[in-house]
Amino acid sequence: MKKFFILILVGFPLFFPFPFQAYGFEVNTPAPFFCVRTGDDQELTLDILKGKVLSVWYETKEVVEKNKTLKNALKNFFLTMPGDIKTQYARVPVIKCSPASWPIIKIWKYKLKENSKKEGITLYGDWDGKMFTDYGMKDNESNFVIIDKKGFIRYRAAGKIEDEEIKKIIELLKNLLKESYPIVGKRELPRKIFNSQSSFVIVPLSESGYTSELLCRAHLLLPHRAS
Repeated sequence: MKKFFILILVGFPLFFPFPFQAYGFEVNTPAPFFCVRTGDDQELTLDILKGKVLSVWYETKEVVEKNKTLKNALKNFFLTMPGDIKTQYARVPVIKCSPASWPIIKIWKYKLKENSKKEGITLYGDWDGKMFTDYGMKDNESNFVIIDKKGFIRYRAAGKIEDEEIKKIIELLKNLLKESYPIVGKRELPRKIFNSQSSFVIVPLSESGYTSELLCRAHLLLPHRAS
């Protein structure tokens, strides 16, 4: 009887696996696709934001005040941007709403709309929990992610972000906003700048990521334009 009982205990995990949460994608790897919605069911996806630098918060409603200092710093950073730079940047606050079910979901949507008005920024809900899973977000915590114009994760953190780290985040965002990625067809490709004596020629990289050296050196045949 004892042997039978031990066998059941040892075999239990094989038949009833416990959920495993791997926290996050590495920095400098492609950001997973996400789709979130407002309290009015307005949809926002990673594809819609393509070509922008993104500051993404992912939080449960219990911890939305934890990184208030960072949020205020990024709000001020956004408000002081020149108009042409603002179009290249987006703040994306996401609340984990997957625990909500009918009929409580109607209350959550109402609260999301009211808090959007209160905060002066549109709040989005992850209603099916897919973003939480795909990004490996830490539960019951303030998660913060920066995604660059190419759609790569450039920074991620979970928990309280201190003042010194906030300064580094602002500097990183400034540098990322300077990067330029023109659209070739439907794909965004980085531009490489070639110095030719006193002038510069900006050549889009090919889809394979390379540009022929002959083309690069034939700068006199290409129209010169400012970046």
